[in-house]
Amino acid sequence: MTFRGPRTTFIGARFLGARTSFQEAKFRAEVTSLERAALDGERITFAGAEFASQRITFVGTQFYAATIDFDDAQLGAPSRLHTRGTRETDFTQAEFHGAVTFARTTLGGRTVDFSEGDFFGDISFRTTRFAANEVRFDHPKAWVGAHFDWDDNPVRKPTCVKPNPWPPAPTQPPAPTR
Repeated sequence: MTFRGPRTTFIGARFLGARTSFQEAKFRAEVTSLERAALDGERITFAGAEFASQRITFVGTQFYAATIDFDDAQLGAPSRLHTRGTRETDFTQAEFHGAVTFARTTLGGRTVDFSEGDFFGDISFRTTRFAANEVRFDHPKAWVGAHFDWDDNPVRKPTCVKPNPWPPAPTQPPAPTR
């Protein structure tokens, strides 16, 4: 499926079924928004999806499904001769709980912002390609279970990934488990 036009919006949408699939979907509207959406249930997949909008927003989205994968997805498009490319992909204040993977995903465009995110679960950025000019993880609410290729060797962290020093410090301690 291909989404075109000025806007593709799922603002405040609730995806609660056993399986929701955007596999191989192409998001080519000028603005693509899943702002404040709730992605819950057993499995949500964006595997192989292409997000080529000028602005892509997941602001305040709740990634709560048991498994969510962006494997092999392209988030953000570079500027080309006849296109403006992606200015920003915005995950600010998104909540990543459960198992979320960005395996072999390309994060492109000018900026990708995960600032003030809530990372609590098994969130994998292993084998992610950080191709944007800047990728931010500033001021996370929680930072538990986020995994990167440079976990063992911070020197391997791409220079476009912020903050420095790494890893980012949570703004509040994680809630106690019962």
